[in-house]
Amino acid sequence: MIKRLPNTILLNQRQRKVADLIHKKLAGFFKKEVHDPRLFAVVLTAVTVSSDLKRARVFYTFLEDRNLLEIQKTLNKATNYLRCLLAKVIMLRYVPFLLFCYDTSIERGNQILCLLNGLSTSRRTIDEGL
Repeated sequence: MIKRLPNTILLNQRQRKVADLIHKKLAGFFKKEVHDPRLFAVVLTAVTVSSDLKRARVFYTFLEDRNLLEIQKTLNKATNYLRCLLAKVIMLRYVPFLLFCYDTSIERGNQILCLLNGLSTSRRTIDEGL
């Protein structure tokens, strides 16, 4: 007897597969197809897809110090071009609308790391004083 998985689990697996595929294809496009010098330092960190697979949030960061607003505007202008490229390589009924979001997790991680380093330094000075 075959057990059936609940629809939510199947949907989550489908969302994850579609998100991974979009992430992989977009990363390839940024390497080969996008020739805008403002976007050379952009790194895609994650993609999430809505339950109906019609919207995808593409999280990005950049390696160099760049103007966030300029990059966001450039990505927004490139959205339709990237959707056209996606339509050629993925077989979905609807190509998801792409929404680019700046990923702050790396910055938050660095802030937490600095705080932890500060705590360990202050703890050492307290321990040495005793």
